[in-house]
Amino acid sequence: MPYKDILERRAANRRSHRKNSGEAKKRRLRLESSGLCIKCAARPRTTTSKRCEICSQKHASQIRTRKLQYVLEGRCHTCGKPRDNLNVQRCSRCTNRTRPKAIIAGKARRQADKLLVFNAYGGCKCACSGCLESNIKFLTIDHINNNGTSERKNFGSGGIFYKYLIKNNYPAGYQVLCYNCNCGRGANGGICPHVELDANNN
Repeated sequence: MPYKDILERRAANRRSHRKNSGEAKKRRLRLESSGLCIKCAARPRTTTSKRCEICSQKHASQIRTRKLQYVLEGRCHTCGKPRDNLNVQRCSRCTNRTRPKAIIAGKARRQADKLLVFNAYGGCKCACSGCLESNIKFLTIDHINNNGTSERKNFGSGGIFYKYLIKNNYPAGYQVLCYNCNCGRGANGGICPHVELDANNN
C-alpha cells in the first residue's frame, strides 16, 4: 500500500534498503564495473554520473519536484522535516551541517579557478615592469582596454568572471596586476604610475 505521507514513505524506503542493502550493493558494484547505469542496468552510464543520461535527467527531475513540494508544505527541502524559520528553505540542523562544508568547498573551487586564470595570463606575478609583486593575495585580473565596468555588468566579477574566462578559453585583453597597479591605472587614465616614474627617471 503506498504511503501518502512523504516522511512515512521515506522511512519505509530506508527499512527496505537496510533489509536489501547487501544484495543491492553487490548489484551496484557489478553494474559499475561493467559500465552500465545503476538504475536501469540497460544503458551505459555517463562519464560524470553512475546513471545513464535518461535516468540522470529523471532523477534530477524527481529531486526538483520533491524539494518544491517540501518548500510548499513548509518543510526543509533537504530532509523534509518542519522548518524552524519559514523564510529559510532549510531547517537549522541541515543549515548548520551543510553550510560550513559548502563555504570551504566554494572557497577552494574559486581559488583553483583563480590560479588557472593567472597561469594562463602570465603566471602569479604583476605584469607591470615597475612592480615585483608575486603574492597571489595581492594580485587581480586587469582589463587592458579599461572596460572593466561594462564587462562586470555583462560577465560578473570574482569567481563568476574567472569561470567566464576559463569557459571562453582565456580571451585576449586581460593581464595580471597587483591591486596597486590596477587601481593606479584606473585613476591615471589607463597608465600605471610605475610606468610614468620609470619614464621620468630615464
